Amino acid sequence: MLKVSWSLRHQRSRTSWDDLIKEVLAKATMPDSSLHGEVHWRAVISCGMQIAKGTAADHAVVFAFGLIHDSQRLDDGYDLAHGARAAASLDALRTLPGLLTSEQLSLLARACEDHENGLVSEDPTIGCCWDADRINLWRVGVAPDPHFFSILEEGPAFDEISEGARSGYREPPSWADLVEKINRGYG
Repeated sequence: MLKVSWSLRHQRSRTSWDDLIKEVLAKATMPDSSLHGEVHWRAVISCGMQIAKGTAADHAVVFAFGLIHDSQRLDDGYDLAHGARAAASLDALRTLPGLLTSEQLSLLARACEDHENGLVSEDPTIGCCWDADRINLWRVGVAPDPHFFSILEEGPAFDEISEGARSGYREPPSWADLVEKINRGYG
C-alpha cells in the first residue's frame, strides 16, 4: 500500500498540464473549429478561472473541463452526444490520472457529460464549468442570460466576465498563460 501511494504521488509530480493539453489536442475530433475548437477551450478555461475565484469550485477540474468538454464533437451543429463522448474519452487520457484524483475525475465526467443539456447545478465545481461554457455564447451571437447560470449571478461580476468573454473570445489567453495560472493556483 505504501509503495502504491508513493508511486501515485511520484507520477503526479511528473505529469504536467502541458502533457494533458498535447494529449487532448492529439485526440480531439475538431481542434481547429472556429466555434468549438481549442480557441474556445482556452476561452472557457479563462472564464472558468474568473468564475471560480472565491468559490468552493475545484480549479483543476474547471481547467480540465475547459480543455476536454468539446474535444469530441463531430460537428459544430447540434451534436447532442458530444458531452457523453467527452466524458467517455477521459478513460483514454493517460496523463489525466497524474493530475486529478478519482473524485475529481468523477466530477469532471459529470460536468462533461451534461454540459450541453441546459441544466444548472448546485455543485460549485460543475456549476462553474457550465457557467464558463455558457458565458462564451457570444461567439455564436447569443447574449448569455444570467437566469441560466449556476454560480455566476446577475450583477457587476456577471457583467464584467460576460463583457470579457464577448470582447476576447477570439483571442483568449495562450496555453502557456493558462498553465502558468493553474500552476500558481489561479493567482
